[in-house]
Amino acid sequence: MPQNAVCAACGKFTRAGAAMAPALEEAGVGIGRSLLQVDFTADDGQYVTSTFNQELDCQLVRRYALSLA
Repeated sequence: MPQNAVCAACGKFTRAGAAMAPALEEAGVGIGRSLLQVDFTADDGQYVTSTFNQELDCQLVRRYALSLA
């Protein structure tokens, strides 16, 4: 079963399209990633849910990031 993570995101810009949500271990190294669709407007804040592959060891994850670049 896939692993899910929920992140709160907000920004001062408008953005719609694909985003990447990397899962990072303690040293900040990416150990997994998820692609998701986002639709933000300027000064918008919302929760986004990303799904990771079941092979990701969630116990190693220290934080998740949201990359809109």
